[in-house]
Formats: sequence, structure tokens, C-alpha cells
Amino acid sequence: MIRFCSTVFAAALGVGIACAAPTDQAIVAAMKIVEAPNYTWVCSVPSAGRTLVVREGKSEKDGFTLVTFVEPQSPMLRQIARLNDGVATAVFRGADNFVFQTSDGWKTGSELPPLGPRRRGSTGGSDYWISLQVPHEELEIIIGSYTELHVVLGGVAGTLSEDGARQLLGSMKAPAVTATGSFVLGIVDGVLTKYAVDLSGTVLTGPPGEEKESPPQRRVLITELTLVGRTVVNVPDEAKRKLGG
Repeated sequence: MIRFCSTVFAAALGVGIACAAPTDQAIVAAMKIVEAPNYTWVCSVPSAGRTLVVREGKSEKDGFTLVTFVEPQSPMLRQIARLNDGVATAVFRGADNFVFQTSDGWKTGSELPPLGPRRRGSTGGSDYWISLQVPHEELEIIIGSYTELHVVLGGVAGTLSEDGARQLLGSMKAPAVTATGSFVLGIVDGVLTKYAVDLSGTVLTGPPGEEKESPPQRRVLITELTLVGRTVVNVPDEAKRKLGG
């Protein structure tokens, strides 16, 4: 298990080991996010002593999530950005029910042009697929699967069960094979303002029937939460229709 409060990671989250808020207060604060009707969030990764924003979103509980991918690195998201004046913006309703904004309206994955040369029998952009776990879903997994908690300055830190780590690391099309994980919940005046997860493991990748276990990977993500219960998620009617809303 990688110790979660590494120097870079703890500095990025803004916590250090010390005696602070009790663990039950942190769990109650996390549950308030899980049950919140809406909120705004920013997800970052630590890099050379600082954090780099990778996506920004607004989410409704059991509703829509509007998310913008910042300086996307994957070929898929870069292609979508090229179709939308350099910005990759999506609306999700569920983990993998999504539409992307383009200069020609909101498009599902099958309506987008293929990423590469069209394969025999291909009728659309079948290579476009993405899965999104929103913060309240991640927090629900964290508080339902931790195996230990200890107090840190500004909140609590803990370790995840293997099942919890696998749920956070993997997705429906790339399930985790092995996983370990740790987390920190940052609490200010009884409110969860940010949290972070440190995940390591392997996933299954490749086309159906040809999946292979990936090399070991590590994922460290820091999520900040604001405007809890006060966020308005404005989703265009066209996007709602395509998502069944």
C-alpha cells in the first residue's frame, strides 16, 4: 500500500499528520455531499509540487452532470475539442450515458466521426466511449469501503478495501483486476471542502474477447467541492433529449 500522505500529495491537498477533527465528523461531512441535491467540483492531479486541473463540473444527484475536460490528453478528447472550438464539454446522465458538445450540436459517441480509419462494418464513431464517476458516487464508495481511518490536520485519512479501490480505479469497459487505495477527506468547520484518492492497480483493456491486463498504473486525484446545494446545472434541451431527459 502506498502511503497516501506523501510530501507532494499532502502539500497539494493542504493537510499534514496531526490531531484534528474526529473521524465521525468527517464521515458525516462526506455523507452530506452524497445526499446533496447539487454541487460544483474541480478535479486536479498533483504535479511537481502543484496541482493541474483536469476537469471541472457541476452535478445533480440522480440527474445531469455538465463537465469540461481541461487540456485533454487522450486522442478521443482532443478530437472532440477540435470539433468544438478547442473545448471538450460533455453532459452525462449516469456513468456512461453521455453527449459531447460540437459546433454542429450535441452528439452521442455513435454520431461522432470515427477516430481512425473506418473499419469494415463500422457505422459511426464506435471508438468514442468514456465513463465518469462523479464526486458523490466516489465518496459513497469511500465511506462504504474504508478499512481504517486516522486523524490528520484538517480531516481524516484512511485506506480502502480491495473492492472499494477496484470500484474507483476501474470502469464498466475497463474493470480493475487488482487495486489498492488510500484517501484523505479535508474538513473545514465541519464541511467537506476537498478529498483525494491515491489508487494503484491493473485494469482489463482491449476489444471484447481480446482483453489484456494492463501494466501497473497509479492514479492520484484531488477534488474540490463548492456551492453545495447552491449549484444550477444548465443543460441544453437538445442534450437532455438525447440523454432521455
